[in-house]
Amino acid sequence: MAAGSGREVRTTLTGRTREARLREGAVTGHLFKTIREHIPHTQEELAEALDIDKTTLQGWESGRRPLTATKAGNLRAVSRALLRLGAPARMLTLLDESVDADAVITHALAGPPSPILSQHPLSG
Repeated sequence: MAAGSGREVRTTLTGRTREARLREGAVTGHLFKTIREHIPHTQEELAEALDIDKTTLQGWESGRRPLTATKAGNLRAVSRALLRLGAPARMLTLLDESVDADAVITHALAGPPSPILSQHPLSG
């Protein structure tokens, strides 16, 4: 258990805590859910439209399965499909920026700041 927190923190094989891993896709997941609701589609409808499993979509929205772990080509295909379904182009641009935000947050939570990330505009 984490000292004084009352919750268990486990270390994964990559050395990150489970708690940090769960936060990897928090910003992107929230925005993805907002985009889905804007279209508007249920999780089931959007999963079917994207030809993915509903649990994958749920994982993206919750941050459990971060979009940052998705291959760039697949992420672009999802963005194009969302655009065809009526998602505003500006929200899809923000989706790219939220992937960057999640990466910065993940690295910040994982340990001491990286010299490269400290130069990123979101690192402040």
